[in-house]
Amino acid sequence: MNNKALKIAIIERFDTQHRAAAEFGIRPDRLSRIVTRRVKPSAEEKRIIAWKLQRSIDELFGN
Repeated sequence: MNNKALKIAIIERFDTQHRAAAEFGIRPDRLSRIVTRRVKPSAEEKRIIAWKLQRSIDELFGN
């Protein structure tokens, strides 16, 4: 199950996941696995992603 809130925020802000990954400083394949919830992002990844997307961590990743 995809993280729809994260996917929508990425597309709205950066148009593509590839551009977002470059902005976040992570590999595109890792971001893809985060969006599809195959891997859990680290606390630092959550912080950077939320900051760059101007959203809260809870809004993007839940509790």
